[in-house]
Amino acid sequence: SVEYGDRYGEVRRLEKFESSRFGTAYTFMIDISKSMSIQNFNLIKASIATWVGDLEEGDSVSLLTFGEEVTFLQDYTFYKDDFLAALDKVQRSDMETRFYDGLIQTYKFAAQNNSKVPYRRVVICLTDGLDEIEGGPTQGAVMEAIDTYGTPTFMIGFAEKMTSAKITGINLMKSISKNSNGLFFDANRLGINEAFDAAQKSINNVF
Repeated sequence: SVEYGDRYGEVRRLEKFESSRFGTAYTFMIDISKSMSIQNFNLIKASIATWVGDLEEGDSVSLLTFGEEVTFLQDYTFYKDDFLAALDKVQRSDMETRFYDGLIQTYKFAAQNNSKVPYRRVVICLTDGLDEIEGGPTQGAVMEAIDTYGTPTFMIGFAEKMTSAKITGINLMKSISKNSNGLFFDANRLGINEAFDAAQKSINNVF
């Protein structure tokens, strides 16, 4: 059985979600702090470019970066070339990470009432889970944004040098994924390319 609000129902059949028919709106978040090596940063960009290259015609895609500031580089677009042009310009440049603020702004962005964008929306983010901005939003504010906007978030955790702070950050990413009805992938164990591939397959494998 299923429960939707105060309504109850019986499941009679399951059908595979077809992105080619209904479309999915993707938002990619890129951490541009220098905690990531140039080699791995370029690998992240290449993995995103490969993912976008495989999207269906009905899919829409957007892009933002978060470092010392949160910057929306590409609004939802159905044109892959526009997205890839914006992605190509992204560089690792900042010393600190505004992670929580980036999440909150992303949730508000993904919740926009826009009938021209597919109704199904997801967020994909690879980072180490650290927020280094003093006086910014708290973890609690992030959880409140999830409760309010509820966009499934597929977190890819990756840290080149694991510390106690980064372990805490990774655990937070797991909580964000779970509470938002997304999934967490450990890129330290899987590898960056493999983690993006696993996230893509999970998003496509829905009913």
